[in-house]
Amino acid sequence: MEEPQIKKIYQQQATLATIEKDPSTKKNKNTQTTKTQRLTQKKPQSNIKKNRAKREKRRRGREKRRRVRRR
Repeated sequence: MEEPQIKKIYQQQATLATIEKDPSTKKNKNTQTTKTQRLTQKKPQSNIKKNRAKREKRRRGREKRRRVRRR
């Protein structure tokens, strides 16, 4: 009595876990990340550093141009 119920649940889980490929885009249709996955995914630190460096560089350039204009 209990076994078919368990089997049914496993089948449901299996169908939930399958990812259908969208033939038009060749990409996975249901790529949903859970909240915990999003929180635990590590963001690449190097990108953050690069962006900060770029921002600083832009700021320096802006200040230089402002100084030149004042003269």
